[in-house]
Amino acid sequence: MNIAVLRIQGNEKEIDVVKALYPFNIIGEWEKGDSISRTRFFSSSGFSVDLPDADSPTEMLNNIESFFNELSSSSINFVNLNLTANLDVGLGVGECEQYAAEYEISLPLMELALKVGASISLTAYPVNEIEQTND
Repeated sequence: MNIAVLRIQGNEKEIDVVKALYPFNIIGEWEKGDSISRTRFFSSSGFSVDLPDADSPTEMLNNIESFFNELSSSSINFVNLNLTANLDVGLGVGECEQYAAEYEISLPLMELALKVGASISLTAYPVNEIEQTND
């Protein structure tokens, strides 16, 4: 399974502006000063958005490209709005369908990320096939 979460952070005013520009499917929100743990606090406001899960790296890249195209069509550039946006992509590896995974971030996708002002992080995580079959 391949997953992706976009985290957008900044001042509350700019957060409200970007929310008005696009109908994000928000899965989590926080305000500056909210606690992360007993000793840590958020330094800015923000929210998280889930992209659709994908069975393959190719499908995930298509989901990312489609999402970034929608943001671009809505004239969203997080940098211009004084926001930071990071797309965290998780690659499930170690199962028979996807023992190893590779993402090739094409120039057009990098250009789209730049156009909307988002960075992309890739992380592999081990998948336990036994746990998946019991779900």
